[in-house]
Amino acid sequence: ISKKWRLPWTERCFSVKGRHLKQRSLYVRVAYQDLDGMWKEQTFYGSRAAIVQHELDHLEGKLISDGTVSRKILS
Repeated sequence: ISKKWRLPWTERCFSVKGRHLKQRSLYVRVAYQDLDGMWKEQTFYGSRAAIVQHELDHLEGKLISDGTVSRKILS
């Protein structure tokens, strides 16, 4: 995940009420195994990169409210 190119990003989650302002990288490169066990790499940009980072946070046990730029829940 690029730490250099980060922007504020407003997002929601089914786990926590409201919208939260997060810092997300503009792009992310992910290595993963597909359903056949083959290793793949893919780069995601923009909103897709933000979604991938959000889901990776869940895999690491983090909620959207952890590390929120603004602790105030946006309406």
